[in-house]
This record gives sequence, structure tokens and C-alpha cells, in this order.
Amino acid sequence: MRSIQRRLTAGLVAAFALVALSGVGAVFLAVRASMYAQFDAALRVKALVVIGETDQSRGKIDVDFTDRYLREFDSSVGTDFYQVWSVDGKTIRRSDSLEGRDLPRAFGTLEEPRYWNIELPGGVTGRAVGLSFRPRLNSRDERTRREAVDAIVVVASNRGGLDTMLLRIAAILAVGGIGVILATALVVPLVLRPGLRPLRRVADQAAAIDATKLSIRFPTTGLPEELRPICERLNALLGRLELSFERERQFGSDLAHELLTPLAEMRAITESALRWPDATGPEAHQQSLAILLRMETLVTRLLELAQAEDGRIVVNPVAIFVHRVTVVMTRQDFCRSK
Repeated sequence: MRSIQRRLTAGLVAAFALVALSGVGAVFLAVRASMYAQFDAALRVKALVVIGETDQSRGKIDVDFTDRYLREFDSSVGTDFYQVWSVDGKTIRRSDSLEGRDLPRAFGTLEEPRYWNIELPGGVTGRAVGLSFRPRLNSRDERTRREAVDAIVVVASNRGGLDTMLLRIAAILAVGGIGVILATALVVPLVLRPGLRPLRRVADQAAAIDATKLSIRFPTTGLPEELRPICERLNALLGRLELSFERERQFGSDLAHELLTPLAEMRAITESALRWPDATGPEAHQQSLAILLRMETLVTRLLELAQAEDGRIVVNPVAIFVHRVTVVMTRQDFCRSK
């Protein structure tokens, strides 16, 4: 069985590792959400730039936007892409970086744009924003207002730099978390060792107790609250053992005295019979028989006690009544007894 210190060390390190990994995961998710929010905000700004250069007149939408405004949309750079559609799905304008290809058409509103991850031309990962809007009117006459239509714009950007940054942050957090867990595995035993020192002291004291030192008691002052009840119960156990051993020694002494008297009588009768064989009569044999019967009875009682302690004999306690006798002595009787 492993030691308490090893069990506590393993449990504490495992618990701290779980907390540390959970914390690292929560930090990474929070950083990831923040970076994605910043990336999405930049996408929305680029979409608003395209929207700001889009107008309409009598149902006809025109995008007066050149890729020179934002070099990212130029085919020579090719990191950002945009495409504008009419509500019927007809492409009105696309960035030079698309080189005639189309972006997926998905959109939300100006208040709640739709963001999603896409695969950009060239097989690179990207992120896009789509929203519907109403281009501004070039004329304010009533006919132009009645013919106003909506448009859809999707702006996408390469997110390779964002993914690389997130991978670096994840690696840093993982290495830091593993380092903290390893440091915890080294520090926890150093912290537990002084706390378990009283338990080792109690173990050393218990190892020094044998049958000749049952009078020793464990000190209960200055011990932690968890060890004090254990030491108190050990002290009570030692007290019961000491009393049992004392009774056993007293029983042995009493038994020796009980056996010594009949043995001395048997020896005296035997020596007399050997010294004066002619004077030995039936009375000597009767005395020897009585002594032997008494010893047999004593040995039988001892065997019954041993069997009762082993549980081979069922003992049925019987209640008896002891009458109290009150002895009244007068002063004269007391003086006479002296």
C-alpha cells in the first residue's frame, strides 16, 4: 500500500493539474474569442468601406470602389476579397483579388452581420462577413425612392496570421501549464513533509512499545486535531492491555500458590511413606487421593476457562441478587472488639 504522503501528493497534483488545465483552456478560449472579435470588427469596417462607395439610381446599383483604396483587395496582394450582388443574385462587382471567382453568398443585416470561416481561393483558410444593405440614392425624386433596391456584400480575409498567433498562444499556455504542474509535483512533497511529521512521531513511539512498556502513553498535547482522537484511543487501548497483562500475571501467581500447596502436601506424604513404609496406612492413600482430586478439579476449571475464552463453551450469564447486610455496632461493642 502506498504511503499517505504519496497518496496526498498524487491527489493534490492531479487536482491542481485539472484546475491548471481548465484555467489554461479558459484563458485560451477567452483570448481566441477576443482575437476573433477584433478580426470580425476589421472585416466589418472593410465591408462598410465597400458599402460607402456603393450607390444606386433608378434601380441600378453602381460600386464606385477601386482596389487602390485598400491594397489588400488588389490581385498583387490578394489577402482580402469582396463581392457585391443585387438581391436577385446578380454579381455587381468583385475585387481583383478574386480573379473572376465567386465568394459564398451568405449574409445578415447591418445590425447583426453574419460571420463564418471559409476556404479562400488558393486553398487558404479565411473568414468572411456578409450583410445586406440599401445603397444610397443619387437622386431624391419620388420615382427614384420607389425604385430603390437592396444589395448584398461579402468581405473575406485571410486568417492565416490569426491562426498562427493562436497556435503560438496555445503552445505558450501549454508549456506554462505543464511547467506549473511539474513545479507543483516538486513543491507539494516539501509542503506535506512537515505536516506529516507528527504522524511519523506517533508511529515511532508506537514501534517502541512492547509487553514490558505498556505503561507508556502517547502525548496528546501539541498534536493536530486529526491525531488527538487516535492517540487518546491508543492510550485507552494501552490501559486495557496493561490491566489485562497485570491480571494475567496475578492469575499466574495465584495459580502457582494454588498448585504449590497440594504439591507440598503430596511431597510430604510421599516422603513419609518412603521413610516409614511400615507406618503408612490407608489414611495416607486417602489423603493423596483427596489432594489429586482437588488438583484435578483445579485443572478442569482452568481448561473450562480456556475453552470459554476460545468460544468453544457457551457462557450463559445468570443474574443473582446480593442482599445488603447492615451491621450496627454500639460504642461498647466497638471498644470491646478492640
